[in-house]
Amino acid sequence: MPDAVRRNLAECARHCTSDLALRLLLRAMVQAGTGRDAALPPEHYARLEELGSALHYGEFIVSEVRHLVRPAGA
Repeated sequence: MPDAVRRNLAECARHCTSDLALRLLLRAMVQAGTGRDAALPPEHYARLEELGSALHYGEFIVSEVRHLVRPAGA
Protein backbone atom coordinates (compact mmCIF):
# COMPACT_ATOMS: atom_id res chain seq x y z
CA MET A 1 0.00 0.00 0.00
CA PRO A 2 1.47 3.40 -0.94
CA ASP A 3 2.73 5.63 1.87
CA ALA A 4 0.23 8.38 1.00
CA VAL A 5 -2.65 5.95 1.45
CA ARG A 6 -1.22 4.79 4.78
CA ARG A 7 -0.90 8.38 6.00
CA ASN A 8 -4.44 9.23 4.92
CA LEU A 9 -5.85 6.13 6.63
CA ALA A 10 -3.98 7.01 9.82
CA GLU A 11 -5.37 10.54 9.65
CA CYS A 12 -8.86 9.15 9.16
CA ALA A 13 -8.42 6.86 12.16
CA ARG A 14 -7.58 9.90 14.27
CA HIS A 15 -10.40 12.15 13.04
CA CYS A 16 -13.21 9.91 11.75
CA THR A 17 -15.34 7.34 13.49
CA SER A 18 -13.73 3.96 14.06
CA ASP A 19 -16.40 2.41 11.84
CA LEU A 20 -15.53 4.64 8.90
CA ALA A 21 -11.79 4.18 9.43
CA LEU A 22 -12.08 0.38 9.42
CA ARG A 23 -14.34 0.33 6.36
CA LEU A 24 -11.90 2.57 4.47
CA LEU A 25 -8.99 0.35 5.53
CA LEU A 26 -10.79 -2.75 4.26
CA ARG A 27 -11.62 -1.04 0.98
CA ALA A 28 -8.00 0.07 0.54
CA MET A 29 -6.81 -3.47 1.28
CA VAL A 30 -9.12 -4.90 -1.37
CA GLN A 31 -7.95 -2.33 -3.92
CA ALA A 32 -4.27 -2.85 -3.07
CA GLY A 33 -4.64 -6.62 -3.29
CA THR A 34 -6.44 -6.64 -6.63
CA GLY A 35 -4.13 -7.94 -9.35
CA ARG A 36 -1.16 -8.26 -7.00
CA ASP A 37 0.34 -10.88 -4.74
CA ALA A 38 -0.75 -9.00 -1.63
CA ALA A 39 -0.71 -11.08 1.51
CA LEU A 40 -2.33 -10.67 4.90
CA PRO A 41 -0.97 -12.69 7.83
CA PRO A 42 -3.63 -14.81 9.57
CA GLU A 43 -3.10 -13.00 12.87
CA HIS A 44 -3.83 -9.63 11.20
CA TYR A 45 -6.99 -11.02 9.67
CA ALA A 46 -8.04 -12.36 13.08
CA ARG A 47 -7.56 -8.87 14.52
CA LEU A 48 -9.70 -7.38 11.74
CA GLU A 49 -12.40 -9.93 12.58
CA GLU A 50 -12.24 -8.89 16.24
CA LEU A 51 -12.61 -5.25 15.30
CA GLY A 52 -15.48 -6.03 12.95
CA SER A 53 -17.22 -8.01 15.67
CA ALA A 54 -16.77 -5.16 18.16
CA LEU A 55 -18.38 -2.82 15.62
CA HIS A 56 -21.25 -5.33 15.12
CA TYR A 57 -20.42 -5.97 11.48
CA GLY A 58 -22.09 -8.86 9.76
CA GLU A 59 -20.09 -11.76 8.42
CA PHE A 60 -19.54 -10.24 4.96
CA ILE A 61 -17.76 -6.98 5.81
CA VAL A 62 -14.34 -8.17 7.01
CA SER A 63 -14.51 -11.31 4.90
CA GLU A 64 -13.99 -9.09 1.84
CA VAL A 65 -10.24 -9.37 2.54
CA ARG A 66 -10.16 -13.07 3.49
CA HIS A 67 -8.75 -13.94 0.05
CA LEU A 68 -5.59 -12.02 0.99
CA VAL A 69 -4.77 -14.26 3.97
CA ARG A 70 -1.55 -16.20 3.51
CA PRO A 71 0.27 -18.25 6.13
CA ALA A 72 3.74 -17.03 7.06
CA GLY A 73 6.32 -18.18 4.53
CA ALA A 74 3.71 -18.99 1.86
